[in-house]
Amino acid sequence: MTNIKSREFPEIDFLRFIAILGVVVFHFTYHRRTLLPYGHLTDIPPFNVGWAGVQLFFIISGFVVAHTLTKTQNARKFILKRIVRIYPALFLILPVVFFCQRFVPSSIFKEKSTIFNLIGSVTLIPPTLLNQLGLTEFDWLTLVLWTLKVEMQFYFLCYLLFRFFRFEKLLQFILILSISAGLILMLLSRVNSSHTELLVIFLKGVGLNHLPWFVIGMLFYQKKVFAVKNTYKIIFVTFIAIGLSVKNHFTIDQLFLLLTVLLFYIIVFWARNNKVVKLRIFQSLGFSSYEMYLIHQGVGFPILYFFILKFELGTINSFLLMIVIILQLFLISNYLSKLSSKLISNGKALLKL
Repeated sequence: MTNIKSREFPEIDFLRFIAILGVVVFHFTYHRRTLLPYGHLTDIPPFNVGWAGVQLFFIISGFVVAHTLTKTQNARKFILKRIVRIYPALFLILPVVFFCQRFVPSSIFKEKSTIFNLIGSVTLIPPTLLNQLGLTEFDWLTLVLWTLKVEMQFYFLCYLLFRFFRFEKLLQFILILSISAGLILMLLSRVNSSHTELLVIFLKGVGLNHLPWFVIGMLFYQKKVFAVKNTYKIIFVTFIAIGLSVKNHFTIDQLFLLLTVLLFYIIVFWARNNKVVKLRIFQSLGFSSYEMYLIHQGVGFPILYFFILKFELGTINSFLLMIVIILQLFLISNYLSKLSSKLISNGKALLKL
């Protein structure tokens, strides 16, 4: 297992903790507000904006992938490192998610918990593609997996480009691609035409609507490590990324996305040596954020909802129970991250990375 104290970018693990906390709070409050006794209290920040933790994760991923690309000898080693980072935890945790969603009484995810969905989700192949097989109607076992699909699409794009280009040229290509695809999608979103529908479906299907968030992280890495003056590029790509989330006008959501990018900048460039950022508890929770991401909704929410119904909990008691369950999930995810790390170490040894 990687020694947390020896990790090269402690501020990244702190940002992971912020991101996972936002996502978990969102899913345990505003996202399921109609089911929860305290739901009527969550229509305000920070409860209703925690979804931005997903975009923060994408930025973090871009930063980390840029670091991996500069430290890896070839494309094969790059993609194998990404695979052994993603899949061992899936093999370990998704069966647990399946069991909880299917067998915890009153689970709202019971219909999603089929053997076919478990098998399909472990592969991270989109259900829309698996449905073409005609075997059954596939769906994600837990909805959070769609973001891992987007991650894998980004990794595969980097893998293809890394076969031909080194980091600087690779980043330049991805930057142009993200800007071009982003502008096309924003333009087509304002054109009601059946002729452009397939193009939009394709661009979104291969994850290009999310690509600018990864590029932001890559540009931040280039700025931090190589002192490249790319601030204007970061600003431009940020507004492309935010623009893709705009429907007809700017809202508080888009403002919060901008604040998310500013938070990343502040933590990475100004707060690296801050004592709070480097606290072991935040480093540990950030390090296990991936495991927490996988278990929180499929394991934690069915348990929370069961106890609320079983004991007819009111607003205060159900809210306190939610806090207790989240804390327990953080402890469980920390343990699971240690198991995942052992699987990752074994996987690297087998693949001779």
